[in-house]
Amino acid sequence: MINNNLYFRNVSRRWKKEAVSTNSLIFLSPYITSSTAETVLLANEHLSCQIYTVFKAENFACRASSLKTLKKLIQNGCELFHIDGLHAKVMLSDNFISIGSQNLTNKGKSNLEASFCSDDSNFIKYSHSEVDKWISLAKEITIEMLEDMEKEIAPLIIEYDKLKKLFQLSDDVITEKENIRQELEENRVKKILADKERLIQLANNARNVVQSNRTISARVRDTGTHVCTYSLVPVTKAANFINWQILGQRKILEKKKRYLFMDLDNGRVGWARVNKTQITYFENSVVKNKSVSIGNWQCRLTFMSNWSDIQSEHNLTIEIKYLNTNVKLVYDCHFDLKFITNISLNTQKSQNHSKAEEIKLWNETHTTEFSNSLAHLIFSPFLYNKKLTGEQANKFFTQPSRLRKISLGLINGFPILLSKLNK
Repeated sequence: MINNNLYFRNVSRRWKKEAVSTNSLIFLSPYITSSTAETVLLANEHLSCQIYTVFKAENFACRASSLKTLKKLIQNGCELFHIDGLHAKVMLSDNFISIGSQNLTNKGKSNLEASFCSDDSNFIKYSHSEVDKWISLAKEITIEMLEDMEKEIAPLIIEYDKLKKLFQLSDDVITEKENIRQELEENRVKKILADKERLIQLANNARNVVQSNRTISARVRDTGTHVCTYSLVPVTKAANFINWQILGQRKILEKKKRYLFMDLDNGRVGWARVNKTQITYFENSVVKNKSVSIGNWQCRLTFMSNWSDIQSEHNLTIEIKYLNTNVKLVYDCHFDLKFITNISLNTQKSQNHSKAEEIKLWNETHTTEFSNSLAHLIFSPFLYNKKLTGEQANKFFTQPSRLRKISLGLINGFPILLSKLNK
């Protein structure tokens, strides 16, 4: 009965079993080290063993092969030969053959190896005839050659060990860079999913906002004026950004005042100047000069909108100056038409550390009151009396040429303009 076996693991135990049960053995292995070679090939003191390997200084300098092991094998009666270009790993006797990837080395026992073993006489006979062609090219390795090699590679081993550390460093650097790339990619995917989740939540919140009975189709156009080139203008002449109907009641916006404007396609907010047929000058920061009360302190606030093309977990940054305390706290947050969420401290400037810690603690332990105080101030319309400030409409919208629907919403009685692409 023919026995064929595949090993996807260390096969040295099977080698030893066959070496003990045979009288003669041929072993081909480019690399040879202890203790595997000695365990397999010296297990049978009556064994006639021919070993074919690659005798090159590089292999011994990097310790892929061991001169000490080869010496011991010769001293115990094994015959050693060099075959230039040998890469095959073969164990061959009259009744057994093993062909695979595993070298006759100690490291081979822990590597991911694969070997095929068989006692098929026809297969063994054919293998002998093929291996004999390689053996005819072999050159004997003597003790003297091993000793000469030891002397030659002694300084090379020291140099190789230095290089080995550099090789390892290079491997570590490449691995670390790849880990960073993978981490960045994972974070990018997480961020995309988080951005989508935020936009879904924003769309849901928008549906719950009381909105105008009608929407106005509009797009960004070059109006040809010298003052403001790009404005958001209605598609039809009859449309009017000032007059709205909400819940059957008329809501009139004041001309030239700044109103809070949100693009529902990316969560971007700004304060836009509203006229009858144009919405212009999108401001990304607003200073509230009038002092307000937050907790037990009087404050002045500055709102800064995040207009980065890369979506962020925050679309607003709020700078709070606490009057008569020398404390300034800057918070990143996210406004989603319902709440101010994800409030996190960005920077702190203070000459009074204890007062700053007291204020921060109050903000952290009164999150709802703190959030509501901030939200109330976002909506208030205002008028710039001295000059026109802000960006043109094409700087506010990420896809300015696309047709979009504009509506007016009411949040806590305050008007907010909403934009959504016409898909």
